[in-house]
Amino acid sequence: MTPKPQRASSLLLPHLERDQRVDAAALRAAMEAAFGASDATGAWTWKTADDACEAATVLFLRK
Repeated sequence: MTPKPQRASSLLLPHLERDQRVDAAALRAAMEAAFGASDATGAWTWKTADDACEAATVLFLRK
C-alpha cells in the first residue's frame, strides 16, 4: 500500500507536468484525496502537504 503523502505527491505530479501552479486548492484536494479527510479533522497538516508538494517537485525533476 502506498503511503498517503506519497499518494498525494503522485496526485500533484500531473499539475507540474502540465505546467500548472500547485496552489492551495490543488494541494488541499490532493491531500484530502490521499488521506480521505480534511486538515480540519487532523488527518494531515499543512507541513505534511508542503512535504508532499516538495516530493512531487522532485518526481517531476527526475523525469
